[in-house]
Amino acid sequence: MEETKDPKEYSPKEIEKALRDNMTVTPDVLARWRTRMSAEWAYYAGEMENIEKSKAKIWLEIKARIDVKSDAQTDRIFATTEMGQNEIGLKWRLKGLEKQISSLRQEVDTAQTAWNMAT
Repeated sequence: MEETKDPKEYSPKEIEKALRDNMTVTPDVLARWRTRMSAEWAYYAGEMENIEKSKAKIWLEIKARIDVKSDAQTDRIFATTEMGQNEIGLKWRLKGLEKQISSLRQEVDTAQTAWNMAT
């Protein structure tokens, strides 16, 4: 018999799947998930910070090597680099996490309100 994993211990991907599948969980699990996703957001924000710190130097290198006409053109060239691709991925991952955290916050608040009305 397969042992069921405690939802409080779900990975971010498992949380995403549970949310998509409308899994029913208790408010304490929702709160734990919100905390977990917030920690994920903080980690990815740190990764984005590292990219942003390096980006200015790389932009100057691009401008020195290639005759670019605008910052937009430089940004498109940067986006083709490995770091640029990472930046794009992180930007969308952070946006997704923000939506999930917001959704989890609303679910926790709704559950709290329901609990308060029942007591």
